[in-house]
Formats: sequence, structure tokens, C-alpha cells
Amino acid sequence: MRYFKRFSNCFLQGGYRNYTIYDVSRKDVFAIDKPTFELLGLDIFSEELLQGLPNNRFSELLDREIIFQCPMGDENLFPSIKTNWYSPFLIANCIVDWSIDSTYDIVKIIEQLDTIGCKTLQLRFYPNVEVNQVVKVLQCIVGMNIRGVELVVPFGEELIDFITRGFESIVSIICYSADSTSVKAYNNYQVILTKEMFLGVEQCGVVSPSYFICNTDFFFESINHNSCLNRKISIDTYGNIKNCPSCTQSFGNINDTTLEQALNHPEFKKHWNITKDQIDVCKDCEFRHMCTDCRVFIKDPENIYSQPAKCTYNPYIAKWQGEEGYVPIEECGTYARETGFVVNHERVAELNKQLWGE
Repeated sequence: MRYFKRFSNCFLQGGYRNYTIYDVSRKDVFAIDKPTFELLGLDIFSEELLQGLPNNRFSELLDREIIFQCPMGDENLFPSIKTNWYSPFLIANCIVDWSIDSTYDIVKIIEQLDTIGCKTLQLRFYPNVEVNQVVKVLQCIVGMNIRGVELVVPFGEELIDFITRGFESIVSIICYSADSTSVKAYNNYQVILTKEMFLGVEQCGVVSPSYFICNTDFFFESINHNSCLNRKISIDTYGNIKNCPSCTQSFGNINDTTLEQALNHPEFKKHWNITKDQIDVCKDCEFRHMCTDCRVFIKDPENIYSQPAKCTYNPYIAKWQGEEGYVPIEECGTYARETGFVVNHERVAELNKQLWGE
């Protein structure tokens, strides 16, 4: 009798109805059924049990290298991977919004970010920004320790051509107000073009499969911390220091408060350790550790663990808004300030029977 074991970098994630495997090393995810989910949760399992899985699942698990042959008694030679998350950076990422009406010194901000060890930086320039302003900012980053810069700028051939020639720190360029939505090559850079008029705070909190992330760093961070606000700082167009540009709470203005002072505010880190396993509805979703969690746009602003308001997936029936048979979360239970979201299991069972015949 042959025995098998699941590779330790393939993590099982169960939702209320559906189940998934996150292959974080290969940045892949795929759905599995409940019997497969339960079997793969064992330390070791026999070929006979695998052969009993539905839909020829055994062959798929071998082909995808989710499982490997392991002699009985050797399973302890392959320990599970510790999912602790650590970063040496006090701030992992920062978003800076700048418009022609901004009155703060953006170079001063970047110098402070470099001092406190910021890992990545997103610069979002509002419409009508002057090319020389963008260039000035990029030039000051040269030689700093910031690892990667993502630019969000209005579309302009001259601007794109210039910034893709001389700034190696740029890892991503998104151009809004373009003539079409596409990906175009400029000087060996892949530039994302979109017809959207502006990509700013309005896009914050949108939940969509196109935004899902499956990799080791994101998965481990999501298990231990908030997948959006952990070690994040932002400066809005007025110079206000926030957790995110969409937040209403400010921790001072960059003109009279340093980033370090803002970080030391007793409430600045209050969202950092909220995980998807604590959040209403999200904790029942099979995609919860692939999804960036917004704590700004939530259904109940007075409940810190409330479901993201812009999520259109219902994990209780495994349907996205727009799909046939979709019903909103509110039809699957009730919200209460004291208890959060409470699932109506009888109602959910009735809906699933109508949709899936079970």
C-alpha cells in the first residue's frame, strides 16, 4: 500500500461552502471539494483513500504536485511550514497623493520615509500634474533605500517615455485617462493603461478576483495581520498623515508633524493586527487570505470587525454579484451591533438547495 502526504507549501483554506488550496510557492489557487479538503488535512493518507475521491481528484493532486509519496512512518520528516510573518521595516509601504493644489514638500516626505526604512512607495499624481513635478520626485528617490516605486499618473506619451528611461526604482506604472484599457510596452516597461478618469480613493476597498494575491509573503501576513493597513502610512493631497488616504482620521499634518511622531500616536496601529479570520463574513470565505482587507469602507462603521462594504461575493452560496442565483449577504443572516453577522443556517441551506440541488 502506498501512502502520500500534502506538500507543506500547499495550504488548505475552508469557507462556509467551498474549499481551496493555496499553492503559495507557485502563486496558484484552485477549488477542491469537501472530501478532498478533509483528507488532505490528515498527516498522511493511503492511496486507497485517494482513489476514492470524486472526479479523478487523485490524478489532479499528483499532476499539480500538491501531494507526494511518503512511506508510513516518515511523515514527521516533513514538518509543516511556520506561518509567522516578520518584516524588518517599520513601515512596509506608503501611499502619497499629490495634486497641483498640494502645499506640502513631497521631497521632505520621501526623505523621512527613507530614514524610517520604508520598503515600497506608491505615488499617485492627480490630473493636471506638471511633468517636472513628477520628475523632481523621482530624482530625489535615486540612491535611497526605498525598494520599489509604483506610479499612478495621468496618461501622457512624453511623461511615460521619460520616466521609463532613467528610473530603475520604478516597478509599476499605471496611467489613467488613456484612450484605451490595455498593457503597453515602453522602453522595456509594461505600462498599464486605463480609461478610468482617475485612480484614487474611490477605488479603495474594491473586492474583485482580479485583485486577489496568492504568494507566500501576502498569505503569511494576512494570517497574522491586516492585509491592507499593516505597517502602512499615507499622506493625502492636503498633507494629512493617515493609515490610508481614504481614512477620515488624521494623525497630524506633514507640515508640522513628522512621520515618526504620527507612528507613535497610540491609535495609529489599531488596525494592524485585525485579520480576515476575525471579520464578519470574511471569516467564512475561502478567498479570505488572498484578498486585501479595507477597514475604511465597511458595512457598520462602528464595528471594527464589520464586513467590507464593497465586497460582492457571498461565501454562503458561493456566488458573485451578477451571477445567476446571487443574493446579497443580508438574505443569509442578520447583522447586529452586539453580535456582528449571524448566519441563518436554515435559510442558507434552503438557498443552496435551490442553487446547487443539495
